[in-house]
Amino acid sequence: MNIGQKNSTNRWKFFVFGIFAFLIFFNLDVFLPLKHFSVSPYEPAKASMPQESLKSYSIVYDVYTNKSGLSTIGEKELLKALMKNNIDIAFLSDCTYLSSRLEGIYGDKILISRCYTKNGINFYDEFSVSKDSNASCYELFNLTKSVNFDLLHVSSLFKFFLFSFFDEKKAYDQLTDFVSVNLDFKRFSNNPCFLSGVGFYSRLKFLETKGTISFLDVNYTLPLVLNKIYLSQELTSDISFSKSLIFDALKNGNTISIFSRDFKGDIFVEEGGDTKPIGSLVSVEKNPKIFITLDNQDILIVVYKNGQIYSAHDTNSLVIKPKKEGFYTFVAYKYNMKLPFGFYTGVKPLAFLGNVFIQ
Repeated sequence: MNIGQKNSTNRWKFFVFGIFAFLIFFNLDVFLPLKHFSVSPYEPAKASMPQESLKSYSIVYDVYTNKSGLSTIGEKELLKALMKNNIDIAFLSDCTYLSSRLEGIYGDKILISRCYTKNGINFYDEFSVSKDSNASCYELFNLTKSVNFDLLHVSSLFKFFLFSFFDEKKAYDQLTDFVSVNLDFKRFSNNPCFLSGVGFYSRLKFLETKGTISFLDVNYTLPLVLNKIYLSQELTSDISFSKSLIFDALKNGNTISIFSRDFKGDIFVEEGGDTKPIGSLVSVEKNPKIFITLDNQDILIVVYKNGQIYSAHDTNSLVIKPKKEGFYTFVAYKYNMKLPFGFYTGVKPLAFLGNVFIQ
């Protein structure tokens, strides 16, 4: 073999190795993280959401408009995005003099201002959300405030910029991969209230280990992080009355947090023939049943009891019949591939389905 043939062979090997290395890099987030679950048998749920007794509404929390000075999103643009994505309620985080004018009902959309004041009463006097354990309601996570880059996220970040040229919707689906969702189940034993936020700014920053990701396409970003509340009656055109219903539902934990635009599902409780929302306090003596029905595929429904894993079920439809007291928490995980011996690849939270308290 002459020198030219040898160099040609080496170049070919380098080329093949380069393709192989790129494919591994491109699919890092498909195979990682790798997790193990001891999967238990399950009884499929046959009941669907009881529309007559429970009403559900979607909420997007921690939204900024150009009234805040931190975002370029206009008020009309926000309302159009709410209509386009079938979002019912938006919690605004604008805190300027002009922002007080935004709170109200616009058609069938409700805007609630975080810093709205009326007669000296502030939004936080009625209801507050924070990561602080002493707050009246937890912020479960926030898309633009819970960013953490590591080896797993490098390929997701690469895919975002790659797909953004060809398929913006697919690109934006990568954003939740950058968020570290800290599901601290034990803290919900004393307080079931939570919300997950989106956040909007006019800046884009990737320079810090933990920084702010800010993407301005409201139509693609809004549906990535939603909250769903369950009410016993419909909202009305009275903003004060509707706010009261919303705040009470959130404080009682009648809500779930959704980390994917494609999530569709519900969870509710039956006790003694009565239908109740997630977050309810029920009696073990009345043989309660918890129904979870999701439309997504490749789902693990994991049940936590008093903050510890109680059971895991490889299904998107499940009925649970608790026999002992405790607080039961439910999380839907999405996975990419099922391996032998209970291992799953690409596992990440899809929705925090809330708690049921059994006494």
